[in-house]
Amino acid sequence: MIPCKPLPGSNVGTKPTWLCYRSVTNDQTARIVDTDRIEDLKDVRSEQRYLARFSGTVIIDRKPLAVEIADISCVGACVRGADLPKRGEEIVLLAENLEVVGTVVWSDDTACGINFHKPIAPLAVIGSNPYLPNFNTLTKAVAMRG
Repeated sequence: MIPCKPLPGSNVGTKPTWLCYRSVTNDQTARIVDTDRIEDLKDVRSEQRYLARFSGTVIIDRKPLAVEIADISCVGACVRGADLPKRGEEIVLLAENLEVVGTVVWSDDTACGINFHKPIAPLAVIGSNPYLPNFNTLTKAVAMRG
């Protein structure tokens, strides 16, 4: 996740302006982002994300929680589920060929973003885990067939 901070005086009016930094070798480059909500900054990423749909487990305070991993990169992932951890909580994310410690960087009612403490090989993880079909779509297709 690229670190961002509000520009001084930008909270005047309806839209805050955010200044995001990305380290490029030893230089700093800046990107200004106009946004209504900080959640929109989820698209400001430093690494390629790969869409996925496989099951995993989040360990929070030694308690396992079944989740669906929606996308993954070498430095983070988006997971979906119920009763997800809140922003700032440290977790362990598990799946086939994946065991990584991370910190929750954003969270809402149905999903959360995790920033890994160490990089992983996302394509190896995706290749090791079976794709979960969308059961809502399958149910609708069966119903339409009669």
